[in-house]
Amino acid sequence: MFKIFKFVITLFLIGFYYNSLQAANFTPSTYIVTIQQVEMCTGTDGSGSCENAKVVGNATEEMDIASVDILAVVSEYGSPAILEVGTTYTHMKTTMLRTIQMTGTADDGGVTCNTAAVTDDNYPGTEADQKYSHIPVINNGQTMALTEVRMQNESVTKCLNNDCTTTETDSSWMSYGAKDEGALYAIHNAISGDSMILIHALTKPYTVTLDTPSLDMAFGTENVGQVFAIDTGGTKYCRFDALEPSVSITIE
Repeated sequence: MFKIFKFVITLFLIGFYYNSLQAANFTPSTYIVTIQQVEMCTGTDGSGSCENAKVVGNATEEMDIASVDILAVVSEYGSPAILEVGTTYTHMKTTMLRTIQMTGTADDGGVTCNTAAVTDDNYPGTEADQKYSHIPVINNGQTMALTEVRMQNESVTKCLNNDCTTTETDSSWMSYGAKDEGALYAIHNAISGDSMILIHALTKPYTVTLDTPSLDMAFGTENVGQVFAIDTGGTKYCRFDALEPSVSITIE
């Protein structure tokens, strides 16, 4: 009966916040998240709490939710037998890395942007030290490869060329805390170190029984990749972002 919870964890993901710029969306061929821990909650106070939390999985594992094999992968995650019969769960708390790996391509205003690896050369210092404070760009038209996008700090430095020697500051790039984005999205998110914490409401409360429940699930990664073409001195660069997949899960 517990495989239902093993799949839920991969699907309630991040809503990156972007300021209002022209952008092109695309459907990534790869969309990898790294799950660290999943807890079921009997309620939340709206500020990030997980009441009567029960850990159903705490292994760090990469999962490509754009893969056709994702069901088989996530079915092996976690061991939620700790959930108590008769207890009603209403929310889920997910801890995951602030980094998403993605591949894809898009055209923004005539500029072809392929995802590609980001290295220290794309930062004024090192990627390790500045991955949450700086948003890099890459050259357009590169050979496609995995790129990494992150849940940045609220205030960031945006790189405007590929070695980040030209920059601008944005003091409200990201937004964390309580959310009201609808039933398919997190109602609260927060960052801590290299991790992000999300609280989601289940489609409807689920009371654990001895019977095997049925799962009605639908999700999609269509157009969850986003790219911005950056023009600096006549040279075109590409900045990538990841949006939140749509998810609907009902446990009965």
